[in-house]
Amino acid sequence: MEKQEVLGHVAKVVRALITSAKPPVELRSIVKDYMDVEGEPIPFHRLGYSNEQELLRATNQFKFHHYGNQSTDAAALMLLLLLLFAATATGDMENLLPSPGVTQSGCKTGIKATKTAAAAAQRASHPYTEVVA
Repeated sequence: MEKQEVLGHVAKVVRALITSAKPPVELRSIVKDYMDVEGEPIPFHRLGYSNEQELLRATNQFKFHHYGNQSTDAAALMLLLLLLFAATATGDMENLLPSPGVTQSGCKTGIKATKTAAAAAQRASHPYTEVVA
């Protein structure tokens, strides 16, 4: 197959993978699913690209969203530390923990904010790329 034919085939398979999942889809999921479906990895080296994203970008059929850069990581961690510091300084630690028998929706604002900051820090510490067809 010629390079353009292979690019077209890869794009068709990736588009089908994205459509079969709920877009956007993480690039690492597409890479794994492509291998499962085609029985071989996305042939980016063979076609002269340095990675899968570069190959998909060359097709001009996909958009990429990057998450978890260092500035986001630092901001989320800083927010978490500020929330903990504020609760410690004011002696308001019970707002960071749910009261016994309180459901998630009934928790005080402090725990919701802390969990939100912790989740943001977790997402930021594991960078990933989503692909949209």
